[in-house]
Amino acid sequence: AFFAKHYAAMLPWELKELDTFYQELETRHNLTFPSRKDSCFPPLFQPRCMSLEAMQSCMYRPLLVYLLVAGVKVFGSLVLYACGFQRFVASGGLVAWYRS
Repeated sequence: AFFAKHYAAMLPWELKELDTFYQELETRHNLTFPSRKDSCFPPLFQPRCMSLEAMQSCMYRPLLVYLLVAGVKVFGSLVLYACGFQRFVASGGLVAWYRS
């Protein structure tokens, strides 16, 4: 979010900055942001805005999905180890695989 506020709570100078931001995107990168009231959008589609947006509080996924993803990750690590790769974790948490 650009100002970490909802659009309705923005101050006038923040709205002006937001307009300037949209104008810069349009002139430099040819990106346009149509109005939410525009009828060309499908019913469930809303264009993105640069302020806080309403979102779903949570998304339900079965435990099986998480177990499957964890299994794929472990299996992939085992395959890489078997192929002679070593795992390296940087101080920032970035993981890399390399063959020595």
